[in-house]
Amino acid sequence: LEFRRVLFRSRRICLQYLKNIIVSDLRAANWYRQQYNKGVWLPLVQDEKRIFKDIEKIEKKSDEYRKKWNLTKTNNILFVGRLIEEKNLPVLFEACSHLKIPYKVIVVGEGKCRDHWEKLGKELKIPVEFVGQMNGIDLFAWYYSVDVFVLPSKIEAFGAVTNEALLLGCNCCVSEKAGSACLIENGTNGYVFNPDDPKDLVTKLMLAFQLKRGHSSKMNCSFAEYMSKAFKLSLS
Repeated sequence: LEFRRVLFRSRRICLQYLKNIIVSDLRAANWYRQQYNKGVWLPLVQDEKRIFKDIEKIEKKSDEYRKKWNLTKTNNILFVGRLIEEKNLPVLFEACSHLKIPYKVIVVGEGKCRDHWEKLGKELKIPVEFVGQMNGIDLFAWYYSVDVFVLPSKIEAFGAVTNEALLLGCNCCVSEKAGSACLIENGTNGYVFNPDDPKDLVTKLMLAFQLKRGHSSKMNCSFAEYMSKAFKLSLS
């Protein structure tokens, strides 16, 4: 309680001397504008040109993945992140255990929970592959290879991986607790779900599988458009 009081007072004092404040979560930006008439929303997004310049390499690597992991006849789900409690991977596994369609789960990342979650996957009889930590083209090719990206975190300031997934054409199911949920338009490029409710995730996964899947960006704005909007708001 005392910490909250200190935080409130220090924030109020600091904002008196700031022309504006930039935050990555749209909900936070709206709150700051309501409380202090300041707040510029600038999500953590990549310049799509940096990714698309390597699209041929990404496509080639994706073909290798799809053949190696037999992904051509299944509905494929991807998780990318550190394997720690906050990422809430068990809720994804529990949801998947109720799916009645052919599917496969790909987990990209490393962390202290890996052994435990690999064991959990076997107990729930989940067709899951833990492929380790990846970056760059190796990572981007996974987004290009699957149908739905899932971010089930219970705590997530933003989640830049959502932006990467959308840029490479994935429909996304994103936790309502993640800041990057603001990039999702339900029914257009994915769905937002309650990370404490596996049944809700099952429903959203099935809906996401029905959305059109392509390899063009599913972001609502380009990097340049986000930057332009943020710049204009910072001057207002």
